[in-house]
Amino acid sequence: TIITAPDFVSPLTPSGVFDNLGNSLSGSAEKGAIVSITALSGDVLGSSVANVETGAFVIDFAQPVANGELIQMVVRDAAGNS
Repeated sequence: TIITAPDFVSPLTPSGVFDNLGNSLSGSAEKGAIVSITALSGDVLGSSVANVETGAFVIDFAQPVANGELIQMVVRDAAGNS
């Protein structure tokens, strides 16, 4: 019988870059993790699952993120760590 030990380790800090118009954010995070972008007000702007082989992700926004607007990027792995 094989038993997997619990994962208590937070994902590494993700990276991300906006496209030229602020319509999307692409980057890398822990493979298979959920990447969420929120405004400082708490409104969710978008989310994506990082590719399970490369960790790459792209998040498209309904409205452009521009003009120096600050956002928060949170990564949550399969074990629920963020």
